[in-house]
Amino acid sequence: ALIGGPPVVFLDEPTT
Repeated sequence: ALIGGPPVVFLDEPTT
C-alpha cells in the first residue's frame, strides 16, 4: 500500500 492517492496494491492492499 502506498500513500493516500491511487488504489495501488503494494504488498498488503486488498484491491479487488
